[in-house]
Amino acid sequence: MEKTNNCTCFNHPQTTGFFKDYDLDECGTLLWQLFKLSTVANRTEILSANEWFNLLSFYESLDELLKTMYMSYTQQQS
Repeated sequence: MEKTNNCTCFNHPQTTGFFKDYDLDECGTLLWQLFKLSTVANRTEILSANEWFNLLSFYESLDELLKTMYMSYTQQQS
């Protein structure tokens, strides 16, 4: 397959190091654990409804970004 994207973002040491240290499943598991930890306390005592919604949106967006980056990274490496 011909590569038409000249992106060098996957050559960045933090990006390559991250995906060498953590595979996609582990990323999802760790994010989920962090998310569960954030819900241990009564969230209304520490977060407003808007802050809670933003946290949920952040988790979903970050999870999707990691999946996309991981898939792109592994395709670039093959």
